[in-house]
Amino acid sequence: MKNILVGLSTFAVGVLFSYSFYFVNVSDSRLDEKVQIAGEDETYICSFVPNNEIYENKTFKPFFDSFDTNEYYYGWFIADKFKGMKEVWAISLDRDSENPQTEEFKWSAMILTVNKDDSVNDDDDFHAIQIKTNGRNISFTTNKIRGIKYKFTGEFGNEFYNFEEGKKALKGTLQKFVNGKKVAEFTSDFKFYEPHCLH
Repeated sequence: MKNILVGLSTFAVGVLFSYSFYFVNVSDSRLDEKVQIAGEDETYICSFVPNNEIYENKTFKPFFDSFDTNEYYYGWFIADKFKGMKEVWAISLDRDSENPQTEEFKWSAMILTVNKDDSVNDDDDFHAIQIKTNGRNISFTTNKIRGIKYKFTGEFGNEFYNFEEGKKALKGTLQKFVNGKKVAEFTSDFKFYEPHCLH
């Protein structure tokens, strides 16, 4: 009887141990480690955290210092409401190679607009002609189209730059000028969205 109880107990512990791997979170590949389970031929992936401080915001670099030399970036940043600028729907921020000879990666920004029927207006994308990036801070002034231009200043939060979809990531002020006169301005949080085709 004693041997049967020991056998059943061992079996139950083994089943529970194996079954627990279905609940292990392996969403962050940086924290994965392969572990060989004794007495079995299968290799399970187990998550471990060697240093809990990896998740603290102070360990992450400021947004613009977080990128490798040749690392691309594309993001849309959208306010809940572009007050006084109903034609604007997003700020686009990109990092890619502009010079094929030097292959130097640079930041670029655009104010994306829509037509009166809310269809995307690719003809009136306002490109940044002066852009400054430093640490968490960004500022730019766009080109002028029919006397209209925009100015933006903003700051990214103290978090890892790989933002979740729909998460507030940037706080800034957008201004609209018509023929040199400021006609609208607002300050808001901007949520991050992964760019995708709208046509």
